[in-house]
Amino acid sequence: MSSNILIPEMELMMQNKTDLIRALQSVGEDVDESTPLSMLAKHIRCCGGYDDCYLATIIKSGSEKGQRRYFSREEWARLSVTKQLGYAKIGILLVSYGHYLIIAPNSVVVPRWSTSWSSVPNLTSYGGYGAINDFDSVGNTDKILAYQNSGLTTIEFPAAQAARDFKACTLDNEGYEDDTIWSLPALGHLVLIMQHRTTINSALTFFFGSATLVATTLYSSTDQSRGYVHYATSSKVDAANKETGGTNRILSVCPIDSTEFNKNLVG
Repeated sequence: MSSNILIPEMELMMQNKTDLIRALQSVGEDVDESTPLSMLAKHIRCCGGYDDCYLATIIKSGSEKGQRRYFSREEWARLSVTKQLGYAKIGILLVSYGHYLIIAPNSVVVPRWSTSWSSVPNLTSYGGYGAINDFDSVGNTDKILAYQNSGLTTIEFPAAQAARDFKACTLDNEGYEDDTIWSLPALGHLVLIMQHRTTINSALTFFFGSATLVATTLYSSTDQSRGYVHYATSSKVDAANKETGGTNRILSVCPIDSTEFNKNLVG
């Protein structure tokens, strides 16, 4: 092929890459001119909608101890059992509609969302459908626990506390103490989990040998109004009395960003 044809084609490819990078940057993706085309393709998949579930792990020892690694089913299956034991499994990473969410491998029963109907200062209340646009799992949980521990109230918040205290692994069962900052999911994150519960449960079965995820009501950290908090089930989103006891559960989550995902994705 003539070089006179190749040069314009190469220039067109570079222009297309530049335009693609600008488009990805406009929706919050962390890419630039140094990002390889193969990685740009991954960003496109993640922005376009549901991508996949991965195993979230932490390296147990060595110079990279404490760093996370994310494995597809194929990459995990390529490791020998001995090499797999070098990683502490902490959960399933869901990538969906530009969100990157580590989900705890099991849910926990809590007696109630809080011991009083009172609202949490600085925690935004959402009425109606606007609540599903709340994705501030970390911020919500921080505000709830800051109020609980402020000395200004005697109200306790067992749902948020249990979510933050969750440990996916310990020195005793995995040889590594989980230091992940877990949070009670905002309703937006909880809805994503419910939408993909079948795939998430399948990933749990593959990587952990069991699927105990979405079987009942799960509390969110999203406030509905005075006395009520949003929750989700496999079939609906609703609001529950904060003080009502029962067998409601919480599922801890840890949101990450695209930089963290692409940096530590294996393969």
